[in-house]
Amino acid sequence: RRVHGNSKRVFYEYADICRLMGEYLPRPNYLFFNYEKHQKELIRKENPKIAEEEISKRYEQESSKENADYEVKKSNYFSEAWTALEQAVKCDSISKAICDGYSELTQTTLIDPSRAPKDVICEIFESEFHTKKCYKELPSIELKPKTALASADILAYKINLANELKFFTFGREGQCRRLSKLHRYLKTNLSTYNNQCCITFKPYEFGASIKDLPKIAPNTIAFAWISDPYAKKDMQVYVIGPREGTEEEILIGALCVSGDEVGKLYQDIQKILKSFVESSLKSEDVFERDKKVSKSDYISLVKRIADLFAPHTVNEERKEDILKVIPEYSEQNLRDLGEYLGIYGKSFEQKEMCQMLRLFHSIRYKSVSYTHLRAHETLRYLVCRLLLEKKK
Repeated sequence: RRVHGNSKRVFYEYADICRLMGEYLPRPNYLFFNYEKHQKELIRKENPKIAEEEISKRYEQESSKENADYEVKKSNYFSEAWTALEQAVKCDSISKAICDGYSELTQTTLIDPSRAPKDVICEIFESEFHTKKCYKELPSIELKPKTALASADILAYKINLANELKFFTFGREGQCRRLSKLHRYLKTNLSTYNNQCCITFKPYEFGASIKDLPKIAPNTIAFAWISDPYAKKDMQVYVIGPREGTEEEILIGALCVSGDEVGKLYQDIQKILKSFVESSLKSEDVFERDKKVSKSDYISLVKRIADLFAPHTVNEERKEDILKVIPEYSEQNLRDLGEYLGIYGKSFEQKEMCQMLRLFHSIRYKSVSYTHLRAHETLRYLVCRLLLEKKK
């Protein structure tokens, strides 16, 4: 399918689909009628002479088998969502390496510039010609003739082409083919690109038993964001591992919030972080004084993050619970919160944030009324719910 030249979106959507399949998987005995009575009547019809004790025994065996199958299927869906989310995070790390580490990538020379795609070479030199033509009258700019192809030229062209694919709706097939050719060329002719900007995705083998599923380390948090420019929303899929020393289940959820709201939260956390770092360079008395003042802003910001999970549904008891799980006011925790609200996905271990996000998840998925969920139901959730109700 076409995904606007964004590989991360493919993995994100797949993780979200697996999450929904796991959440909407029909639970055994979860029907609108007496399931036990119905199953026993079916067993009795098959063998009218069977004793009641034997009927109960067979029902217990079938019920335990259905419960075990349900747990395996659900765990498989969630594990597949976790695997796809990891790949989305890797795609984000590649985007960050290209954007933030562009100068490092281009310091290495191309192994064989002559093997670059001919149409790309023509466009690069043609744009160079037009640049000279436009700026030849400016005396302060001296443009030397271009005689060779550098790694910076190829990489800059690839970045521009990828950005065009996100916005333009015409000429997409040719641009995708050109982007693929550039990727294959850079992979074999630019060592830094091959080392930092290439990943290999191993397809998940669905149907494994629970003991063979990939294990998520305790206190692990993984998340990825994508933007929907049409709805002006930012969407996140997240996975939260169990707390260390516990046998808690893995939590998987999704958020759909205003992009402006997330951006404002990110800006506010950066302001608090900047103030914290500047105060730490001053005397200890001044630092402690400023810390007391800015800590209240930090607590208010964490409460605003809780509102992203369940707006207008946090009661007084839950507010007290939130105060108990707020991470310690430190520079590292501020940076971790900033990364959580940033544009790039990430997977890392953080004990305090894991505990906090597990509480926020429980608020979102356990404290919200059915009427509230129906009022905020998206098209995808609506389709899954109607299909489930139709099956019942």
